[in-house]
Amino acid sequence: MSEQVPPIRCVTKTSRLAVASAVFSIFAFPLSWLVALICGDLALLVIFLLPQIFVIASLALGVIALNQIHKSGGEIKGRGLAIVGLLAGGVSLLFIGYLFLHPLDAAGPKVREGQCLSNVKAIGLGCAMYADSHDGRLPRSFDDLKHLITWDKVFICPSARDQTHYSYAFTGATNIWYVSPGIVILREIEPNHYGNRVVLFDDGHAELRSDIP
Repeated sequence: MSEQVPPIRCVTKTSRLAVASAVFSIFAFPLSWLVALICGDLALLVIFLLPQIFVIASLALGVIALNQIHKSGGEIKGRGLAIVGLLAGGVSLLFIGYLFLHPLDAAGPKVREGQCLSNVKAIGLGCAMYADSHDGRLPRSFDDLKHLITWDKVFICPSARDQTHYSYAFTGATNIWYVSPGIVILREIEPNHYGNRVVLFDDGHAELRSDIP
């Protein structure tokens, strides 16, 4: 009587690459949201590198894992995890791309407030340059500054609800540059910063004020 040889059992295992892809993708999306909460300023764009590393890793490992699973002939499983890693990584990549193209949309109030102050300071610099070439006179409108300030976004506060019209206006308090540092020559039309608005004084400095109607 011959001994029966027990059948060879096929042992399956889960792809570690698929697991890693899913884990990296899980971290990538919360990290991209965290970046959106922390900043949206282009000066801090380096922080975007962290979630990008997780996204790239999840996508690359997901592709390699699927290829590995396909060639294993059923010995390696984890196809679902690899697909989850690819999908979640793709969503995170799209979100990070949106943050890159629209950093101020995701920025916090303080970042938008700082950008608004920078806008007004840039307008003040344009006024100083215009006055230097026009016997000390201030520009009558923003059209007079178009050859000095070529980016229209400078005239729009990032916190303004209406992004199609200028957010600032000259007060008409004086038409001469640098008469008195206490004269407000330009102000935000709407108080876009929790009841406060950015104003420009006749010496070129800008402030956030609540007592300027």
